[in-house]
This record gives sequence, structure tokens and C-alpha cells, in this order.
Amino acid sequence: MAGFGCNACIMTLPDPFRPSDRVAILVDGENLGPAHHPAIRQQGRAAGHLAVFHVYGNAHQLTGWEGRPGVRVVHSGTGKCATDLLLCVEAMELVLRDGIRSVVLASSDGDFVHLVRALCRLGVTVLGLGEAKTPAAYRTACSTFEQLAPTTEATGGKLDDQILETLKGQSTRTGMTVQAFAQRMKQRHDVSKTDLPEGDWHAYFSNRLNAYTVDPRGPDARVRLLSKTPSPTPA
Repeated sequence: MAGFGCNACIMTLPDPFRPSDRVAILVDGENLGPAHHPAIRQQGRAAGHLAVFHVYGNAHQLTGWEGRPGVRVVHSGTGKCATDLLLCVEAMELVLRDGIRSVVLASSDGDFVHLVRALCRLGVTVLGLGEAKTPAAYRTACSTFEQLAPTTEATGGKLDDQILETLKGQSTRTGMTVQAFAQRMKQRHDVSKTDLPEGDWHAYFSNRLNAYTVDPRGPDARVRLLSKTPSPTPA
């Protein structure tokens, strides 16, 4: 328009909404459950103006994330590594296209270490959030890393399904040794005792005697299913 220079068309944003203060929270929803939502949101809001809160995963399988305050579930489909790839692509778009300078990356998956390093090379501040099982390389790559506290959800539901699958086929009379069970859980599901609030498989089963039976402690202690479907983890 005549009479107006280019500078007149530029609107100065209020300080809280400058690009350098905008924060994007990116969550691997297939790795972390919605019980972590309050802690993740709190960390994001403390870092600046929360502009993006995306949770990635197969929307048909993610439960509990939809409807959480501020969350947008981003459907990644069902392909191999689809969630990880989509999260990485959108992270780079938010930084290079939208000017985001602070990213909260919530996942315990060490494969994201490459994304973290790339973002840091671009001058982006990366706050990593993950559970106790998060690999050291991922933790140290982040500008800052905070370990998420265990939740009742993190040790119920999905975990009980994994335990049931691991014990499936074992005699309810003989079961299997706790030591062998621990090794199989690590191999099949990448779950170890450090992921448990008790920090110990024997203690975990002992606190859930309505679902399992376990021998007294010892190298040959065995665990057995008491019922076909484990009861929910006590709050």
C-alpha cells in the first residue's frame, strides 16, 4: 500500500510471545504414559511460553493422552519407527521454520540422542525428560535432563500385560525363577527392576499377592500367576 514502508507492516510481539521464549513440548507417547502429563507440563511452562504440546504415537493405541490440558495427539501411523521419525521431522520444522529455541523432549528412548545433538548444534536448548531407564548418552546430550518420578500408571496396565505375556505358558504350580523372569522381561520388553517403584522384582510381586505368588527371597525363588489377569497396581 502507498505511504507505508515495510517496517510499518511488522508487528512487535509482546515479550512473553517472542520466538526465543516459546517452548515446544514433544512427547513420545508410545514410550511415556499420560500419568506423566502434570510433571511434563510443569517443566515446559517453567521453561517459557508453552506454544506447542504434541504427543506422538499411533492414536488408535494411545490411551489417556487425548483430552489432557493443552495436549494435541499427533497420529504417526503404524509403520516401523513411525513415531520416532515423525517426532524428529516436526522437531526440526518447529526450530527451522517456526523459530522455536527451547524444546522439551519427553522420552526414555536413547535413539533420540541424534535429534538432541542436532538441535543443540543449532543453538536450541533441549530439556530432556525420561524415566530411570533413560540411557546415559541421551541424558548427557541434553542441555539439561530431569528424571521423571515413577507413577502408578507406569507400573500398572501395560506392565501387567508384559508380565502376563512373560509368564504365559508357565505352570501355575512351578512358575519360573525370579532371576529368569527378570532376564526375560529385559530381553523382551526392555523393562528392568530400576523401572519399578520398589526397585526390585521380588518386592514388586510381594506387594501384589492378589495377583502373584512368590517364594521367600533366595537365588531359586520362583514367581507364579495367581490368576489369569493381574489386578491393577495399588495406588
